[in-house]
Amino acid sequence: MRKSEGFDGDFFLLRDEVDLCWRIWLHGFKVLSIPSSIVYHYGSAIIKKTYSNPMMEFFFTRNNLIMFTKNYSSTNLVKYLPLFILLRTFVTIYNALKSKNPKYIKLLFDAIVWNLINLKKTLIKRWRVQKSIRRVRDEELIGRVISPKIFLISQLKLRVK
Repeated sequence: MRKSEGFDGDFFLLRDEVDLCWRIWLHGFKVLSIPSSIVYHYGSAIIKKTYSNPMMEFFFTRNNLIMFTKNYSSTNLVKYLPLFILLRTFVTIYNALKSKNPKYIKLLFDAIVWNLINLKKTLIKRWRVQKSIRRVRDEELIGRVISPKIFLISQLKLRVK
């Protein structure tokens, strides 16, 4: 875990464990799970209570943009980042209309702006991941971390009921 630089301090809620596992896999290590283990995660209770909260959409979008920028190869980043933004835009508009809460749209904009303002910092992290951590090609990880096809399909599952 140390060689993969641990949890990213810029993440707050959502996707931090996916980012960490992705970097561990990129380094060539295995991520193991123990299905019989029991973990009490206080944060999950918070997430369940606020899942349809627009702020959750902000953190989901912001953190995915950080994670993709850091961890995807250049080819896959160019391929999948625009698709992610496009799909998040559709989902966000749908959520805003369905919930009659325009804050969803503002927070999507805020998540993108946050990433633009912090792009230099994220690109420095990207450089470290791509030069120091990466030992495995994205193609070897498809299905383990984020299968682009499955991820993009999951974005079509609209969040607000």
